[in-house]
Amino acid sequence: MHARTARWLRSPLPFYCFHLLVAFPIALLFGSLFEVLVGRLYSGSPVLAALAPAAACAAGLAGFFLNRIRRDMSASFVFVPPLLFFADSWYELTRGWSPSWSKQSHTEYVMDNLFGPACANTECLYILGTATVLAGVLYSTGSFLSLRLARWHGKRPQR
Repeated sequence: MHARTARWLRSPLPFYCFHLLVAFPIALLFGSLFEVLVGRLYSGSPVLAALAPAAACAAGLAGFFLNRIRRDMSASFVFVPPLLFFADSWYELTRGWSPSWSKQSHTEYVMDNLFGPACANTECLYILGTATVLAGVLYSTGSFLSLRLARWHGKRPQR
């Protein structure tokens, strides 16, 4: 049993869970604090504000530097759950629209709820999915670039 446990700990699953459930949310938390400080610069653009670029950049940097330490390929797939959440939000908004209660067209309703600026028919919670998917993509991109840079310098990923 000891050998089986050790083999499981060497598998990519614990490291993927670490990146997805620990490192990525902490990067979003610090990025959100940075977003509060920098967000005034683009407060006039609600679409840019909905994307939370400062939090996404913080996630990208965290993915890059954390993967420089571990060099683990599983960090490159952190974007998958946020992307699935975003796709589910898109599907729900697309299927849930009705001309009987909405004052917007179908496309305006979906775009406004996902990217702002006005989400009068919902609670504006879909914007969280939009910001999270961008941060997830940048976290994965940063970790992938870190792997490519390590390979370019001749360092192999750890197994």
